[in-house]
Amino acid sequence: MTTSAQRFDVNASWLIKLRWVAVIGQVVTILTVTNLFGIVITMGWALAVVIGVTIISNLLLIFWHQSRNTESAHDSDAGLESPSNLVLGMVMVMDMLSLTCLLFATGGPNNPFAFFFFVNLS
Repeated sequence: MTTSAQRFDVNASWLIKLRWVAVIGQVVTILTVTNLFGIVITMGWALAVVIGVTIISNLLLIFWHQSRNTESAHDSDAGLESPSNLVLGMVMVMDMLSLTCLLFATGGPNNPFAFFFFVNLS
């Protein structure tokens, strides 16, 4: 396995794990806010759609990562790095858009979790 292939494997693996943690955190936060604090979320359907899209896209990312690992076991550096980085970058942009939707549906910049938006930017 080449150096860029190893780097891609580590980056993709961490991104997949991070996205599962984000999904779990989002679900726990929504359940806590609605059940424990009794806050009514008027756009609950939107939250479910955004979290559902994140789950489905992460399953697709896992499938793509596994198939890419199988195909690229003997690829050269030049053939692997550019499409792989593009896909991971697109996934991160999609995560920014989903976080934007979640924040919009739950109070916008007044939401105390809005600082996570800036964490994703760095």
